[in-house]
Amino acid sequence: MNYYLMKVFRSVDSILISAFLLAVIGASAWVLFSPLPVSGDEKTDRVTFDTNVLRARFENHCFGCHGDGGEEGGFSFEQLAAGDYGDQTIRKWEAVWQNIRAETMPPSDEDRPSVTTRSEWVDWIQSDVFRLDATQIDPGRAVLHISPVLFEKYLSAADKIVGDAIQTSGPSWPETRFWSDHFRMDSPEGPKAHEVKFNDTRQFHFQKKIDRSGKYDVAVKWSLDGAWTNTDQAAEITLWLYPSDDDEPTEIARHLAGFNEKTSGVLSASVAVGDQPMHLSVKFHPTSKDTTSKQLDNPGPAPYSFRVEYINFVGPTDGDVRKYNRGQKILFNGPPPSDADEAALDAMTGEVIGRFATRAFRRPIDDATLARLCQIARETRQIPGNRYEHGIAAAIKLVLASPRFLFRIEKEMPAAQLAAMPSHLPTSALGEPIDDLSLATRISYFLWGGPPDDDLLSVAQDGKLRENLDQQIDRMIDQEWRLRVGVGNFVGQWLKTRDVHSIPVDVRRVLAFRGDDKMFPWQVREAMKQETETMFRYLIEENRPIHELLNADYSFMNESLAKFYGIAGVQGDKIRKVDLPPDSHRRGILTHGSVLLVTSNPTRTSPVKRGLFILENLLGTPAPPAPPNVPSLEESQSGDMKNASLRQVLEQHRRDPACASCHARMDPLGLALEHYNAIGQYREMEWGMPGWRGRDPEPDKPIDPKGVRIFGGRHRADEAVLRLCAQRREHETLATGRRRCRFQVQSFNPIA
Repeated sequence: MNYYLMKVFRSVDSILISAFLLAVIGASAWVLFSPLPVSGDEKTDRVTFDTNVLRARFENHCFGCHGDGGEEGGFSFEQLAAGDYGDQTIRKWEAVWQNIRAETMPPSDEDRPSVTTRSEWVDWIQSDVFRLDATQIDPGRAVLHISPVLFEKYLSAADKIVGDAIQTSGPSWPETRFWSDHFRMDSPEGPKAHEVKFNDTRQFHFQKKIDRSGKYDVAVKWSLDGAWTNTDQAAEITLWLYPSDDDEPTEIARHLAGFNEKTSGVLSASVAVGDQPMHLSVKFHPTSKDTTSKQLDNPGPAPYSFRVEYINFVGPTDGDVRKYNRGQKILFNGPPPSDADEAALDAMTGEVIGRFATRAFRRPIDDATLARLCQIARETRQIPGNRYEHGIAAAIKLVLASPRFLFRIEKEMPAAQLAAMPSHLPTSALGEPIDDLSLATRISYFLWGGPPDDDLLSVAQDGKLRENLDQQIDRMIDQEWRLRVGVGNFVGQWLKTRDVHSIPVDVRRVLAFRGDDKMFPWQVREAMKQETETMFRYLIEENRPIHELLNADYSFMNESLAKFYGIAGVQGDKIRKVDLPPDSHRRGILTHGSVLLVTSNPTRTSPVKRGLFILENLLGTPAPPAPPNVPSLEESQSGDMKNASLRQVLEQHRRDPACASCHARMDPLGLALEHYNAIGQYREMEWGMPGWRGRDPEPDKPIDPKGVRIFGGRHRADEAVLRLCAQRREHETLATGRRRCRFQVQSFNPIA
């Protein structure tokens, strides 16, 4: 495991966040925990009606396709009324309810009900089918299950994490690390160190007073950026020790760097530290500057760059000082004294496990559980060959595999606290409020993507979170690094920005061979990712309206991304807020390069993927899976259709009855974004491919963003789709972690 991960695991917060990830990696598959709403009345699964009851309500608008013997899409109101769908009957009713609310049924080419009629249908289904009572709100309970195999994976993951985080070998010589910002270029008084190209000889100087005198093992980590490309570039990397007087420096370590040598390494040596500041330098001397790539699939120049990452001092190795170099935040009370008896070890164990479990469980650990964990720690350390640290590791492993860590278990507010709540604090109509510790966990995972910190837990444990809620939220938002991590995880999953760097793209094909890969380097991909994440973080920090995600007249970009978009006046590598010109084609996240890229194919746009993305991620109305054996779009683009536009190919594809119902919803939304190619650049024409290998060239085709809207009528899709998304309330799902279902409709309505 590399040092970066080791550094991450040393933090208690990072251990708790990383446990889930490593469990999934260990399982070699993504396992989805799906909340299962549980109603107090399970009889609705087989609800039945007289067919005439349904006919009276739905005959004029629905029975032409789904009644009187009609069964389009495998659905019939007669079978629904009789309960012939068995255990799936209530699921069918949910589909009816969702389609009526989303106005996707009846389709636009049929007689459509009025707004009043549609509202009456929804109310009737909620009251007579779902049997919801507005006076008895039931937001539903989330029931989660873990299989024995998955639980074993959690134990294995916990074992790995604890092994990396806890120094079971016991305390060792102190380790001190200085990152690259402690180095200076070319002289001890020079500017801060930075990456250098293979042009000239450069030196990275480190000069600093080390606290304790003695012998030290020193290690300097260096690496080459761009070293995945084969070139003839090479360099000598040497480590030099400067004596305290004016004598010449001494070379104490040497590496050769290059594609055929090392592309990263650690220069190691032993040095003596005295009372004067320690002065070392890393000398970078290029021996060959040829940047020509030797790889056929990457023939362009790819110059390397060299950088120093950090320097480590371990010691004094001739002293008697020992400490934990890993897991200091967990083993906060340090190593036990050499003469500590069992009672002293038990006391130290109780302090360590009590503090860690409180953070892991997001609430104080009870005495009985703490006693059991301490007993396990005691029995483990008493095994021959084991130490105090082995006992701590065994107890923490069980904490990380506990349901109280794996699941966010919520408790209601105690009756005494609820009765004493000040009248000026807001109350909810959604049933009994959760206690302050549960609320702290919700807020923390929503903003930070991780467990509450000590400050938040302390306020919640005192029962004062609600009266200090604004101050705590402001404090949490002000912690930029935590918010950045939380937003990165959240937006990475919701808007798929975590896939930006891994999406394969054939830039030459996308640009119809009117450009090459150099037009879309990794720096532009990274700027696209940061654009979307920074936008979301800005809305939180500045308390902006949520609809600005979709229609903001500003964005966040640096010079490279602005040039890629064709926006002038932006300079520098730093991502900053940029006001978009009034005639700009970009507004909100749907025109961000990140979203357009992850919803495209490697060689072309995909209106289907983009439309599905909008339905699932923004509107909360996902389409069902595609039926089996459906031909691809490429198969449709043959014969008379070989020079057809993508819109014409989709229209041909929708003529297949198996495809029509879903594509009628997805395609118009995706076609609204056809002005943006597969790498997110705006275009007016769909460029045709040039002729090659005897194939005739394809003509350029104009982009037509108009489409038949799923609600009926023609529309300019690229304008209407933004208004449509901005009016929907998908943020209900984002804030609560669950999609609206039949049991939660009464809970959502008061905040809608």
